[in-house]
Amino acid sequence: MISRPDPTVLEQYRLECTAPLRRMDGRGPGAAWLVEEGDGPYVLRRLAPGTSPERARFATAVQRWLYDDGALAPRLLGTASGAPYATAHDGLYTLSSYVPGTAASDRRATVGRCEILGRCLGSVHRSLAR
Repeated sequence: MISRPDPTVLEQYRLECTAPLRRMDGRGPGAAWLVEEGDGPYVLRRLAPGTSPERARFATAVQRWLYDDGALAPRLLGTASGAPYATAHDGLYTLSSYVPGTAASDRRATVGRCEILGRCLGSVHRSLAR
């Protein structure tokens, strides 16, 4: 597990981090940090180790398309050069808008929470079906 992102990543997004980055709890193979700078907050996410550039381009294209179509997805930001992800010696990174809340895995399942999750999933499916 890495504790901090490669400093060159923030430079690629032209973010000057004066505030400390806060590591977000992640259960996947990647890592994520809350970045409170500029028009943020943002989430800087290191993609899973071994993610290929092709896979990263596909995943970021789908996320952008979902956001543009109105699905419940965070807005993805490109690097200063317009790339959909940043590259560093330790992997690939994305930067997206921060959506407050807690991960579904951090809460007990209730009927109400399942309904909310179902609506979210439904919006993604409707967008992808177009």
